[in-house]
Order: sequence, then structure tokens, then C-alpha cells
Amino acid sequence: MIVANPEWQKVVSFLEDGVLQWNGGLKPHPENVGKPMTDLETMLLFQFGYFATVVIGSFLMSFKEKPFKLYYIKLVHNFILFALSGYMCVETIRQAISGGYTLFGNSLETGKEPHVSGMANIIWIFYVSKAYEFVDTLIMILGKKHQQVSVLHVYHHGSIFPVWWAIAVYAPGGGKLY
Repeated sequence: MIVANPEWQKVVSFLEDGVLQWNGGLKPHPENVGKPMTDLETMLLFQFGYFATVVIGSFLMSFKEKPFKLYYIKLVHNFILFALSGYMCVETIRQAISGGYTLFGNSLETGKEPHVSGMANIIWIFYVSKAYEFVDTLIMILGKKHQQVSVLHVYHHGSIFPVWWAIAVYAPGGGKLY
């Protein structure tokens, strides 16, 4: 429990019940249980925080005449994303080779294969990177690039985060990638 508000806890509990019904009672995969950001409440807080940042940030920046100068922040941010993406790509290929994946027709995994731990970790890192990518939107808002903060952009970042949360928590095998 992160937020002690009883009304918030009712919402989280209701959504947890909904997730259990949606996934047929499937329990979280043991490889990613307990890792940061894998509980539903944390994911929801990041999700609501993202949408609040878009709405409130855009509103507040509408009063600012000039955008913030973010050249070096963007440079560092993009380098981090580049390095992280490179690492995830190499590690995913390494895990796929060790797991004997092919490009098509891989059988459904049971979760007991020897490579599951490595692939589950990469999928969790990928999920966490989606939260870091929320910074993209913040940079656009602070730079007053409102035309880039489109409905499609916000929908993409807002939907892909819970999708990869569900994959990282309930089904972190290589079948998601191959």
C-alpha cells in the first residue's frame, strides 16, 4: 500500500479483482514478483501521474511565453534511451538464442524453462523503460511543442505502459517478442 487513502484503496482493490477476472485467475509470474513497479498500485500511480502531467503541465505552460531551453537534457535523455535500447536488443537476442526461439511458431512456455529468468528480466526492464519514456512528453510540454503532444502520442504512452505491466507481471516469457 503506497497511498493510505481508503477510497484509493477501494479503487485499487476493485481493479485488482478486475485484473484477476480478466486474466482468468492467473497469478503473477514468480520471476518478476516483488520487483519495483510490478504492483498494480504503483503502475496506476505512474499512469495517473502521466495524464496529470500532460493536462496540468500543458495548462501551466500555456501561461509561459517562452519554452524552456532543454538541449542538454534532451541530449542526455536520448543517449540514455539509445543505450538502454541497445542493451535490451542485444540481451533479448542473447536470451532468444539461449531459449532456442525461432522467428515464428514458438510453443507456449510453461515458465519452467532455464532461460525464463533472463527473458523475464529483460521484459521487466522494457516495461520500466516505458515509464522513463514518459519524460519524452514532459520534454515536449516544457519545450512548448504542443503540436507533438497529440492524442495519438498520449494514447500510445498511456496505453503501452499498462499493457507491458501486464506482460511483465503475468506472462514474462519470450513468446511476447517472438
